[in-house]
Amino acid sequence: MHDEAMQRFELAVTLEPGLAMAHANLGVSLESAGRPAEAVARYERGLALAPASAEVLNNLGSALQKLGLPDEAEARFREALALRPDFSLAHSNLLLCLLYTDRNPAETFAEHRRWAQRHARSIDAVRPRPIDRDPERRLHIGYVGADLASSPVAYFLEPLLRAQDRAQVEVTLYAGAPGGRLDRLAGRWRDVALLPDAELAQRIADDRIDILVDLTGHTSGQRLLTFARRAAPVQVAYCGYPATTGLDAIDYRLTDARADPEGTTEALHSEELERLPGGFLCYAPPADAPEPAPPPSLSVAHVTFGSFNHLPKLVPQAIALWARVLLAVPGSRLLLKAMGFADPGVCERVRSAFASHGVDANRIELIGWTLTHEGHLDLYSRVDVALDPFPYNGATTTCEALWMGLPVVTLAGRVHAGRVGVSLLHAAGLDEFVAADGDEYVEIARRLAGEPAELVQRRS
Repeated sequence: MHDEAMQRFELAVTLEPGLAMAHANLGVSLESAGRPAEAVARYERGLALAPASAEVLNNLGSALQKLGLPDEAEARFREALALRPDFSLAHSNLLLCLLYTDRNPAETFAEHRRWAQRHARSIDAVRPRPIDRDPERRLHIGYVGADLASSPVAYFLEPLLRAQDRAQVEVTLYAGAPGGRLDRLAGRWRDVALLPDAELAQRIADDRIDILVDLTGHTSGQRLLTFARRAAPVQVAYCGYPATTGLDAIDYRLTDARADPEGTTEALHSEELERLPGGFLCYAPPADAPEPAPPPSLSVAHVTFGSFNHLPKLVPQAIALWARVLLAVPGSRLLLKAMGFADPGVCERVRSAFASHGVDANRIELIGWTLTHEGHLDLYSRVDVALDPFPYNGATTTCEALWMGLPVVTLAGRVHAGRVGVSLLHAAGLDEFVAADGDEYVEIARRLAGEPAELVQRRS
């Protein structure tokens, strides 16, 4: 109830302007409502009144990250940890933040290991249950996620659950409140949103789960301290986080040979990499997806590039490269969609960033939230060519664009987070849209813009 909360917090700061946590909580409500620029101002006011608040510093870092300012966000997360070294949530937020920067991968891995050493090393394992080694019984697999009813992870988990043989596998989902299309695909659904990590770990052990799969990593709603307690004999990381967890207690990480080429990223993982044949992701297209429309450039006098990725992926490096694409294709436009574009301050910052690279503001269109998923997908009808961000690629957005008939241009990175596009495009037979460097990225986009017949053919 963000609107109601904002009204109460605004009244609180009016009655008592020096109440630091009222300013901070107003920031939380603004951030939750998709207004991160306004949230930053409130967090900064709260910090001016309570400069030693690790919680407010963490929240400020989160809002800055949502604005696509990973360097500034990183600084706030580190300040929070300096005040509270045991603040595991702020440390997880720092790890996620580092994936949006083009940091030395070894440094990012070392920080993940520090998280595990600081927050998970002294945690005791749960009381184990005897393992039933009867080869004729069903294997018990548990999946741990956050709000799977609304998470993009559901688009990749659904086909996996549909394909599992229920005669041989029993599936339990440990997540938030049931809801959505995954309900009927699981043998059991445990609502564990309010369950502490220690109790969740014991519940999983009591359920006699054989293989436990993590779907969140260090993202929102993560339960890695449950895995640190060795809740199941075999524990696996998959899909929801494009890097190592840093935990010794997670045995394997599922990937493929394009996202993690052999001999390149093994040393950046505490888990053993298990490369699946083909791609590591399988996308379930939504039933409400509209039919692909003809390329919009057929009816207007310009080509439109687009990206519907989350705002944190719109980092300065991506903006600089996309500006080069626009300058290489005279008259072209760029359509960006993200929840944060409901915030005028965010829009001004993004337009100014493109202007600093010589791109006029009238060539950039910014769209905020859409009411329905069908409406979201229908916006792809206004884009000719999709641009994948880097160094943190899209996943769901790449699959959506491909499903709606758009070519997607991606830049092959050094680590998994920057190679998901390579994996997905290879699986779709579209390796020609994978660029080895920025120059090739611009050239692929420029070539596609100049070949309307190819755009029509792919769309149809």
